[in-house]
Amino acid sequence: MKNELPPRNTNIMSNNENLNSPNEQQRSVLDQFEKKNWPDFRDSWFMKGEAGPVVVTSVATTGGRVPLELAGSMSPAWGQPWDAKALGRVSTIGLNLMPNDLKKLPNESQDDIRTARRDTAGMKVNRFLENIGGHELVNDTVILKPQIDHYKDRTIPGNIVSADELERTGEYIEDQRPAFMIYSRDPNRVVGIRPADCPTVAFSGHDRDGNPIHGLMHAGWQDEDAGFLEQGLDFLAGEQNVDIADLNFTIGPGGVNFDYKRPHDPRDGEDPLFTHGGWKTRTTDHEKVGDNTKFVIDMHGFAADRLKEAGADDSQIFVDSTDTTDPSGGHASHKLASQGKKPPMRDLVLVSSPDRAA
Repeated sequence: MKNELPPRNTNIMSNNENLNSPNEQQRSVLDQFEKKNWPDFRDSWFMKGEAGPVVVTSVATTGGRVPLELAGSMSPAWGQPWDAKALGRVSTIGLNLMPNDLKKLPNESQDDIRTARRDTAGMKVNRFLENIGGHELVNDTVILKPQIDHYKDRTIPGNIVSADELERTGEYIEDQRPAFMIYSRDPNRVVGIRPADCPTVAFSGHDRDGNPIHGLMHAGWQDEDAGFLEQGLDFLAGEQNVDIADLNFTIGPGGVNFDYKRPHDPRDGEDPLFTHGGWKTRTTDHEKVGDNTKFVIDMHGFAADRLKEAGADDSQIFVDSTDTTDPSGGHASHKLASQGKKPPMRDLVLVSSPDRAA
């Protein structure tokens, strides 16, 4: 058996009676989708059991050497799409990919401690991959290094890399080419990224000649503001000869209710960090606080808008409403770490093709 990742969604949930008679928690999820005007997940390809990107998200832990169940991503109010038992367990300190328990010794340089942290994180990633898919999954996986040069200059274009340009080494690969998007034409390649509050847009399908393609785009708010999602979709439609209407998408977990305070209202386009016109409709709860404006950014809705502008309809877009900033959840969160509520951590999101060999 190649690995234990399910080749596609075999859990057809559209017949779930809870969709018609939701409990209180599930009702709150439906209310959120309606309030934020997200594509209704009940009508999505995922809920209909159609082929699409297979997304598995690790769930970090705040500490304690207890067994940690690993599961695919989906709002916990509706249950997990994959059986957690099929993905195994780990009994380390979970998937804290930025270990905070390594102290700098007097004779160590900052480079030394960074190397030690990176090596420890690498061992945990390797253990995670081995646990859920064995050596084949380790050998097939390429993890993206997110691009950050646009944080200070929104005119810098987004970088796109192909996992197929890297030869398999027997180990998982940390791609050192900073980019916001990674894709593959090889159904057995698995691409990944390590986010903490930033959603990921996973995609899979075929080009106009019937050749498979899958990948992911990092959809943090700064990537969105720089127009990277549009660049990625244009790349697929142009150089990769893909009809966007032939792809299915999953917008993964992220900071659902991220709030900011800035000198400018993001809707006026004068803030150098919020220049995209999409913020006119994808920022909410605007409130004047002294000389600043406080507001909530909707990264998931922003991404869905860009997908629809490129030609996707609501049925092609599955939005995972899991909020990584929820203190009761297990996900990594920059926001919670900055508030001292969690140590600095990162999750691991893996995206594979529905055509991956079993």
